[in-house]
Amino acid sequence: MNKTHSILALIISFVFVGSAEAHAFLDHAEPKVGSTIHDPPSQVTVWMTENLEGAFSSLQVFDAKGVEVD
Repeated sequence: MNKTHSILALIISFVFVGSAEAHAFLDHAEPKVGSTIHDPPSQVTVWMTENLEGAFSSLQVFDAKGVEVD
C-alpha cells in the first residue's frame, strides 16, 4: 500500500470510529433540569446534542420522589 492509500485509510478509520463512538447527551430541557414547578407541565421538551434513533432511544420522567410520571 502506498503512502496515499495509507493516509486515506487512516482518515476513513477516524471518520467511522468517531461516528461509532458518538453519543447523544441532554443539551437542555423545558422545564429546566432540576427546576421546581408547582403544577404538572402539559409537556416536557428535551433538546439533545445529537439526533436520536427512535428504535434505540427512550425517555423517562420522574418526580422529586423518584416516581416515574411519564
